[in-house]
Amino acid sequence: RLLACPFSSYWNAARFEVDRERPVDVMCSVGATHPSRAKALAALEASGLVVDTSRSNHGEYVERMGRAKIVVAPRGHAWDTTRRWEAPACGALLLSERLPLLDPNPLADGVHAAFWSTPEEMIATARSWITHDNRRREIAAAGQAHVLEHHTCEARVKALLAAL
Repeated sequence: RLLACPFSSYWNAARFEVDRERPVDVMCSVGATHPSRAKALAALEASGLVVDTSRSNHGEYVERMGRAKIVVAPRGHAWDTTRRWEAPACGALLLSERLPLLDPNPLADGVHAAFWSTPEEMIATARSWITHDNRRREIAAAGQAHVLEHHTCEARVKALLAAL
């Protein structure tokens, strides 16, 4: 098991309300750093969903997460990806690859986020959450609150100091 790291936040996540207009079904803006990412991108591009796979600077990337209903987070070079905290902080439903991470305050499947193990499961899960808009928004709001409480750099430092 691996320890998950916190996201680094230099933006005001509070401006990304869950109930804002989100014209993009799914966002998956990733580099080709792991075969899992290539498989996820190929499945999304063939899905027929409204998908944003474009690349941009970090500020634009954050704004694009704020326009997406769902943000897909496949693993990258390492097991973890900061997208796991950035997406919920921006009010999107996180759809993350299941990873063997040791996290003191994990995002729970169906409570704070959704998880997948195969590209087929990822697409089926994305389709399901897009059609269940109210429930998706509830989970996105719970994910946003959970991340802002437990997974900011400040929260992680406080937890570390409390453990010493």
